[in-house]
Amino acid sequence: MPSPPDSLSPLQRDLLIAALAVVLVTAPLWVGVFGLSEPVVSYERAEVVTDNDTIEFQGGPVHGSVPISEDVACSGSILYETRTCAFEAQLTDDETVPTGIRTSGTATHGFPYEEYRYARVDDAVYETTYTVAEDPQDDMNQVHAALEPADPDDVLESVSIDAERSTLSEVVRETLENGETQTRGEVDVPETPIETDDGYYRVYQSGTTQPSQRDEAVRSLVWFGGPVVGLWLFYHLSGRITYVDRVKRD
Repeated sequence: MPSPPDSLSPLQRDLLIAALAVVLVTAPLWVGVFGLSEPVVSYERAEVVTDNDTIEFQGGPVHGSVPISEDVACSGSILYETRTCAFEAQLTDDETVPTGIRTSGTATHGFPYEEYRYARVDDAVYETTYTVAEDPQDDMNQVHAALEPADPDDVLESVSIDAERSTLSEVVRETLENGETQTRGEVDVPETPIETDDGYYRVYQSGTTQPSQRDEAVRSLVWFGGPVVGLWLFYHLSGRITYVDRVKRD
């Protein structure tokens, strides 16, 4: 019985080898694209609820005392906002503090944007505001920093973003749905609660695992060995391509 013909012609085999060589030569690029050298980062979600006059995480503080929102001062660990929290605590009970800013009128809007809009102090949430103390002996009035009690439900709704927002990454969406997610490398996470059909949730980074020694060895092998093997295949091909001359002679 005659043997079956080769399924691939010499040209087709050489093209496949050339394609493999290209992949190997560009292996360092693929290592970066697929994040093979990146650590494994874990993300989790925590539910944000209102309780009496404040907003808080369901079940207490989360990993690393993550703040509830970047728009709510003192909503995480006081260790990271010691001066801010100490200052805002002085503004409760209708107290005010002069800002050093003076204005010709009594309007309090139009001041520079603040880093946060609310503050959580003594188990209550407040809105950051300003008052103007009129000075009859001066055309310019002193502006004072103040706090006003705020409804926690209104605050939570105000600082939250919608889960349907197009800028949310797939990692964030998967974390909202499943409760936790792992991915290669860090992703951008909203530093504020996300409103879903089931409530309000804060997605946060809960841990990082560096690549194992085996993963590092594989990465190094691909990074350094891939281009070497790829170049060798190109050199090997250069001595094999003889069918072009045969076609010309025929």
